Amino acid sequence: MALARHLCSQLRRTNFQMESIALYDLQTRLVRFLLQTIAHTPDTGHGNQRRLTLGVSQSDVSAILGASRPKISQAFQALIAVKAIRRDGDAYLCDVAALTRLCEGALD
Repeated sequence: MALARHLCSQLRRTNFQMESIALYDLQTRLVRFLLQTIAHTPDTGHGNQRRLTLGVSQSDVSAILGASRPKISQAFQALIAVKAIRRDGDAYLCDVAALTRLCEGALD
């Protein structure tokens, strides 16, 4: 049963990635990726602010999201500009409410 649960989890993650690549623009894919990563990490933050250490490079994120490294960098900068995220050393402080609004806005 543990193996079946693990395989199902992997399949759900793969489906999420493929759906994101097929249906959403890059910024929305990045927001969905960040929200999914936040959901699977311990709660380190205050209120709507969550501290997130990705543990992967932007090149790795670009491979996951099906985009070029420079485009991923631009998408991160756009999120910083709208104050949805901000750098905190080697991590990001993520405004979960702002990221959720950006994601929901793309679904309208």
